[in-house]
Amino acid sequence: MGPVLLLIILGAISSVTQLILGRELTSTLAGNEIVLGIVLGGWMIITALGTALKNLALAISKSSQIYIALLCLLPLITIIQVIFIRLARVILGLGGLEVSPCFCTVLTLTVLSPFCILNGLLLTAGAFLLQTQDLQGLPSLSVGRAYGADSLGWVIGGILFAFCLVWLLDHITALACIGACLIAFFIIPKGSSTSQSNPSSNTKRRWVLFQIAVLGVYLSVLLFDIEEASTQAMIAPQTKIFKANSPYGRVVIGTSGSQTNIWQNGVVVYSIPDVAHSEELTHYAMCQRTSPKRVLLLSGSIGNLIQEVLKYNPENIDCVELDPGLLKAIQRLRPTVN
Repeated sequence: MGPVLLLIILGAISSVTQLILGRELTSTLAGNEIVLGIVLGGWMIITALGTALKNLALAISKSSQIYIALLCLLPLITIIQVIFIRLARVILGLGGLEVSPCFCTVLTLTVLSPFCILNGLLLTAGAFLLQTQDLQGLPSLSVGRAYGADSLGWVIGGILFAFCLVWLLDHITALACIGACLIAFFIIPKGSSTSQSNPSSNTKRRWVLFQIAVLGVYLSVLLFDIEEASTQAMIAPQTKIFKANSPYGRVVIGTSGSQTNIWQNGVVVYSIPDVAHSEELTHYAMCQRTSPKRVLLLSGSIGNLIQEVLKYNPENIDCVELDPGLLKAIQRLRPTVN
């Protein structure tokens, strides 16, 4: 397995992981651009600390099998991080409290540390792998190629997430599928060392057992639907009835008794029923027109606004939402809307 390809895979995994963890932290902390800034800053700092572990990276680079094994474990580490993020408020007893920027920073750095340190470590180890294959053996040339391959992987991972994963799969499910695909890609035993072409049978056996064990973990995540369980725990004691992902964030609908709450990125944006608020928003505008035929609702259409507007017997109601996930939520709550 070529070091350049390994670094491209590392970059793609890192890109997808950063997007997922950023979205999860924003949702849990009910945050905004400040939380994203803390995530990006913490990511760069901790990854830099990982790249500084030169001696450990050099030891990893001597065995391509160890490098591949750590690469296959990256999605599993991220799955654990996502579960911890979703349960953080429950574990810490925060409930619906608004947290301070200091707490956001501490939680973010704690969550990012395992992945980012290993990510930086593998990036440096990849540079060493390239250096051993350079005819001139120039460290500067190896570092440049390593960062170039890693950057290419970041671009590929970003495109894959934005145009495919975020629309088709939930976060934990996407990570489990990525991990399973990695195991399938590396299923043929590789040499245990860059200087050995004929690994021992014991090494092959251990490698195959490792692959089977990790693949079993990823399949278990999919089989037992950890995604659904962690989402339900996140909004407990409410009952989750719907969730949707889009590039704009994550929408979850929960019910408790006769009340239905719609969460967008960790914030309750609508509650049903909320008749008084819906009447105030609707009738002040609608009473200014006689026999309105076509009505345009700019956001807020997921609440009781549609029911209030229907009292004026319009021919057509057009609902516009920035987040496609909210439109899916409207169709879930009101099947007659299309």
